[in-house]
Amino acid sequence: MIATILYVFELVTFFLFLGIMIARWVIYPHVAIRRAMTDPDELGAYAIPPIALMTIASLTIMQVSDSWGGHAFMLVGYVLWWIGVIWVFLTAVVVLTTLFYTGNQVDRVMTPILFMAPVGLATAGAEAGFITIYGYGMSARLAVPQSD
Repeated sequence: MIATILYVFELVTFFLFLGIMIARWVIYPHVAIRRAMTDPDELGAYAIPPIALMTIASLTIMQVSDSWGGHAFMLVGYVLWWIGVIWVFLTAVVVLTTLFYTGNQVDRVMTPILFMAPVGLATAGAEAGFITIYGYGMSARLAVPQSD
C-alpha cells in the first residue's frame, strides 16, 4: 500500500515539476537560456527529469504490471523507458557539450550535480536490466534491444 502511494506521489510530482520547467522555458526563455549557459548546476539539473521518467517506467513495470495491469502496463513502462533513454542521451550530449564549450565548469568547485548526465546514462542501463528481469510477460524480442 505504501509503495503504491509513493508511486502515485512520484507521478504527481514528476508532472508538476515538468510543467513548471516547461512553463519557465515558455514564459521566460531568455532567462532560462542565460541560466543554462552560465550556471553549470542549472545545466546539470536538466538530466534529472529523464532519470525520474525511467524510474517511473521501471516502477510501472514492477508495481502496476505485476499487481493490477498485466502485459499492457508492462508495454507502457517499456515505452516510457525508451523515451527516457532517448531523452537522457540527448540531454547528456547537450549538457556535456555545453559545459565543455562554455568552459564555465572550471571557474569554481565542481558539484555533484554536474555528473547527473553520466549518472542518467548509467541509470538507463541499470533499469534496462531491471525491466528485462521483472517485466510481466517480457518477450525476448522486447528484451534483446535493452540488453545489447
